[in-house]
Amino acid sequence: ARARVQALRARFDAVLVGGGTARADDPLLTVRSFTPLRAPVRVIAAARLDLPRDRLAGSVGQAPLWLVHGPDAPPEARDWWRATGAELIEIAQGDQGLDPQALLQALGAAGLTRVFCEGGGRFAAALMRAGLVDELIGFTAGVVLGGDGRAALGPLDLTALEAAPRYQLSATEVIGGDILHRWRRG
Repeated sequence: ARARVQALRARFDAVLVGGGTARADDPLLTVRSFTPLRAPVRVIAAARLDLPRDRLAGSVGQAPLWLVHGPDAPPEARDWWRATGAELIEIAQGDQGLDPQALLQALGAAGLTRVFCEGGGRFAAALMRAGLVDELIGFTAGVVLGGDGRAALGPLDLTALEAAPRYQLSATEVIGGDILHRWRRG
C-alpha cells in the first residue's frame, strides 16, 4: 500500500497537505520508491507558515515546495521560507481557515490541475465541505486503531444524512494485506 501511495503521488501535478499534518508528521511528500519523470510539486496549506523547518527546508532541492498561506502570515516566516527556495502563495482566509476554493484556483492558475490531497482530516473536510473533492482513494487494513488514530476526515457540519456528500464505488483492489478502494463523486 505504501508503494502504491508513492505511485499515486507521481501521477499528479501536486501533493497537498494541510498545516496540521505538516506539523504533526513533518512529511517530505516526495516520491521515494522510484524516480518519477517529473516530481510532483509539494504544497502545504498553512495560514501562518508555522511549519517544521528542518526536513522541509532541506528537501527543497528534491522537489518543488509551495507554501500557501493567509494574509496574516508573519513577514519573518515569509522571508525565511523564500530564502530556502520555497514558492509562497497568499490566498484569502475565513473564520475556518484558508479558503479552499481560492487555494485550488491559485494552484490551477499556476498550472497545477491534478492535485492529490493526503490530508489531514480537518483540511480534507474543508475541501469536502466546499464540494472540491472529485475522487476518494482509501486503504483499509486489518489493523484497528479506534479513537487512538487520527481521523482521515474531520467534521463536515452536516445537519441531516441527506446533506452528506455522495460517491460511487469505482474500483477495489487487494494490495498485499490491504484493500484499496476508489470512490468517484456521484
